Formats: sequence, structure tokens, C-alpha cells
Amino acid sequence: MPNDEAVPTAAGQAAVPQEPAPAWRKARRSGAENGGCVEVLGGVPGLAGIRDSRRPHDGAHFVPAAAFAAFLADAKAGDYDMKPRPAPPASPGQPE
Repeated sequence: MPNDEAVPTAAGQAAVPQEPAPAWRKARRSGAENGGCVEVLGGVPGLAGIRDSRRPHDGAHFVPAAAFAAFLADAKAGDYDMKPRPAPPASPGQPE
């Protein structure tokens, strides 16, 4: 939960608002129907966190934010879509 309350300071100084705490977000396309349960942590300068929302206690992977942004762009472009593999060529002497 974000914390946007002001932090008290020494007497005579103005209160300084705190930065919102980073929060895990569940991916929009993550759900029980597709077996995917991914959460992403943003708000950490220079890093992106990724974890399994079903097993958050098992830890998370942290990668450079630029690398994660590049991965997301590739995924949106379909670079990781599963494509059917062509059938292997028939061996000599075997019927096709």
C-alpha cells in the first residue's frame, strides 16, 4: 500500500512527503485460465522485479529495468510466441 503521508522533521522545518512505496502488480493477462500468475514490481530506480504470485514466498528475480522493458517490447511484438515446428524430413528408405 503506498505511503504518501508527510514525514515529520526537526522543529522549524517543513514536513517532507514520502515517496510511495513500491508495490507488486499482477500482470493484466495473468490468470487461472492461462496458468500464468506473474507479478511485477516497479518503482525501484533502475530495477524491475518479477515473481510468481502463487508463490511470493519463494522469492523474486530482479533485472535491470531497461532489459525488462526490452523483453516486454519483444513479447508484445510476438517474438516469444509458440510456433509449430515443421515436421522433420523423412529418412531415406522410410515411407512419407
